[in-house]
Amino acid sequence: MNAIRIHTRVESGTLQLPELEPFIGQTVEILILSESTPATEGAAKAAFLALAPVEEPLDRETIAALRANPQYQRFWPLLDVAGRDVIDAEAIAALRAASCL
Repeated sequence: MNAIRIHTRVESGTLQLPELEPFIGQTVEILILSESTPATEGAAKAAFLALAPVEEPLDRETIAALRANPQYQRFWPLLDVAGRDVIDAEAIAALRAASCL
């Protein structure tokens, strides 16, 4: 995924943004954040979390199948912690949100 940030003033309903030329013909998502409301860590965190994909945890059968397949050997250490709450997702989201301010 490619991402760009453009700071501009919206003067009309039609935007002229030459920075978007590389994306012509592609399906893209455009997110507009207005500076009229001050960016806060909470708002940035909410915006960041809104972009995060929602995934289901791996079930035991899937983990066992991945463990049995040598093709996925490099991921076996991750499977050891799969399903355990060892990652502080809230802290990661807060740090990422702060980096977006």
